[in-house]
Amino acid sequence: MSAAQVDRLLYLIAHAPAEPQDWFVVAPSPQPVMPLRPTTWTEFQRDQYAEYDEGEYEFDELDPVVAEYVLARKAAQAAREAWALDCKRQRAIQWPRAWAEAVLSTLAQGTSGDVQTLDLVGWCNHLESFIGPGAMSGLRDSFAAGRSPGGAAP
Repeated sequence: MSAAQVDRLLYLIAHAPAEPQDWFVVAPSPQPVMPLRPTTWTEFQRDQYAEYDEGEYEFDELDPVVAEYVLARKAAQAAREAWALDCKRQRAIQWPRAWAEAVLSTLAQGTSGDVQTLDLVGWCNHLESFIGPGAMSGLRDSFAAGRSPGGAAP
C-alpha cells in the first residue's frame, strides 16, 4: 500500500460515521451463560433465595447451597457485563477501519483496483449523498486542491 493510500485509509478511519451501519457485525466470543437455579432445591431453599433476592436475608444467613448459587450467579453476571463492555470496545475499534476499507474497496472496484485514478472530488460528493451534506467537505477541498488529506500530493 502506497503512502497516499495509507493516508486516505487513515483519513477515512478518522472520519467514519460515529454509529456503525447495519451491515457491520462484531463477532465476539460467546456470551457467558447464567447458571440455572437447581431443580433439586427444597421449598425452603427456593423461598430463601426469593427472599434474599428481595433483600430480606443477608448473604451470611443463607443456606450453603443457596449461597453457592448466589456466588455463581454474581460471577456470571460480572462476566456478562465484562463481555458486553468488550463487545462495545470491539465495535468502537473495528468499525472505523471496516468502514474505511469498505469505502476504499468500493472505490477500487469502480476503477479496476487503481484508487489513484479516481475522481476523488466526485467520490466525496457521492459519499455525501449517504452520510449527509457537508460531511466530506474537508476531504473534498483537499483533493480539489491536489493534496491528499495529510498534505502530500495524491
